[in-house]
Amino acid sequence: MKITLIISTLSSGGAERNIVLLANFLSKKFDVNILTFQSRKKEVFYKIDPKVKIHSLNVLKNNGNFFYKIYNFIKRVILIRKHLKDNETEVLISFIDTTNITSLISSLSIKSIKKRVISDRNNPIKVNNNFFIKLLKFIFYNYASSLILQ
Repeated sequence: MKITLIISTLSSGGAERNIVLLANFLSKKFDVNILTFQSRKKEVFYKIDPKVKIHSLNVLKNNGNFFYKIYNFIKRVILIRKHLKDNETEVLISFIDTTNITSLISSLSIKSIKKRVISDRNNPIKVNNNFFIKLLKFIFYNYASSLILQ
């Protein structure tokens, strides 16, 4: 089985630590890829099993311009979609809300994907998402096979 885990960065954080622990565990039995938005030059904070393949999309840029954000989002969707198809991903696991939305949109209508698992790490009552993010979550979280909450 081919599993792709998606997260924005592999820096030092709780979600990052959990995705590395999960990848290391799953790599004992499955073909595991981690897909990040960061550049290839960034160091990975946690120790990753050599069997886990890391792919960096180098799309973690934010200059505040609305049109650039739209362009960057579309670029992310296209690159994630290409990766999922090229690697014939069967299980998609994504962490953190905006990455979850992007991953779910990217994976729509890809036939090889059997399961879409997303992990939302924040309390929806406490997090200060804008209306647009809340709307996208409401729409696209329905495409997930499973939702993991803390």
